Amino acid sequence: MVLGAAAFIPIVVFLVVATTIGVRLLLLARRTRHLPESIIGLGLSLISILGLPLSALGRAPALLGSDLGNSAFAIGVAATCTGIALFFVFTWRVFRAASSWAAGSVVAAAVLLVVIAVGAGVAGWQGSTLEEILPRTRPWVVSMVAMLCLALGWTGVESLSYYR
Repeated sequence: MVLGAAAFIPIVVFLVVATTIGVRLLLLARRTRHLPESIIGLGLSLISILGLPLSALGRAPALLGSDLGNSAFAIGVAATCTGIALFFVFTWRVFRAASSWAAGSVVAAAVLLVVIAVGAGVAGWQGSTLEEILPRTRPWVVSMVAMLCLALGWTGVESLSYYR
């Protein structure tokens, strides 16, 4: 049980840090009216304030399999996918604003993230126990995490190429 509780420490740290940075970027964007701060601040805030907490709430034992729990999970996944899409938009607008291939990549990523959000949301309604729900939602959630890695990887590559 101690190991189970300890597993939540990195998640809580991420939520606190991402929320703090996201809100600070949104406040900065309000003051400067710059688009990059708005995009990345909103993306971080959607994931840390709505996405992950609602997804987790939807899978809490007391709500598992209920309409409220399934709705919370679906809304949380949709918020997370929207936040990830905004990471793609941020990288495009900051590093490749004039590039048609980058714009097309952002559109493709956004469409794929909509498919993932709908797929995970629908799969989340199919079952009333974790044993029934997890096999149906796992491929969608793994795809969502892969898209997050792709978005952050693209940002990292672009920022490194700018650094040189």
